[in-house]
Amino acid sequence: MNRISVKRFSFNKESIAGLRSSNPRMSKVRGVCAVITKALMRLDRAKHGRSRDCVITQAVNMRERTTPPLPRHACGNLVLLSLARCSAPGEGEGVADVLGDATSKAVSDCAEILGLEEDRRNESAGRAFMSGEEIVLSFTDYSKFGWYGVDLGWGKPVWASIAPHATANTVVLMGSRDGDGIEAWVHLEKNNMRLFEEDDEIARFCGLG
Repeated sequence: MNRISVKRFSFNKESIAGLRSSNPRMSKVRGVCAVITKALMRLDRAKHGRSRDCVITQAVNMRERTTPPLPRHACGNLVLLSLARCSAPGEGEGVADVLGDATSKAVSDCAEILGLEEDRRNESAGRAFMSGEEIVLSFTDYSKFGWYGVDLGWGKPVWASIAPHATANTVVLMGSRDGDGIEAWVHLEKNNMRLFEEDDEIARFCGLG
C-alpha cells in the first residue's frame, strides 16, 4: 500500500511578491523552499513535541559550471548535491540564506564533482536519513526547464506535471504556465499531508484559506 501522498501547491505572482517583501533580492525558488521548509519543521515539532534540526539536499545543475563547461543542453543527470543544515524556526540564520549559501558552496566545489567532496555530501545526508535524529528534506528545481515552451506538433501544453517520487519529504518545483509563479509538488507521508495543508503560511501563500 502506497504511504506517500503527492499534492501540488501553487505560489502565484502575488504570493511570491509577498514572501519576498522582506528581501527583494531573494529568488522566488529560494523563497518558496524556505516557506515549505519552515512549515515542515513546524509540523515535525508538533508531532514530536520538540524542535529538531533539518538537513536539506538540493540538486544543483552543473551544466556550464564544470571546467571545461559542458553544453547547456547536455543529457544525463549532471547534478551536484548541495547539503544545508537549518536550526529550528526562529533560531540562527534564515532558511533562505542557508539554502543560498549551501548552493553557492556546491557550485564553488564543482571542480571536485567526481572527487571525495561529493562522496562526503552523500554520506552525510545518508547518515542523517538513517539516524532519524534530524528532519531530511530534498528539493529539486525544474522551474527553468521550459516545459511550457515545448511544442511536439500539437501546440504548447496547457499544463505540465511530474511523475510522483517514492520518497517522502521530497519537493519538486516547476514554473507555472504564465512564468511568474512556482508549482511545488510536495511528497509527504499520508498522515502528514493534512497537517501540512493546515499550516498557516502554506494556506496563506497558496490560497488555501
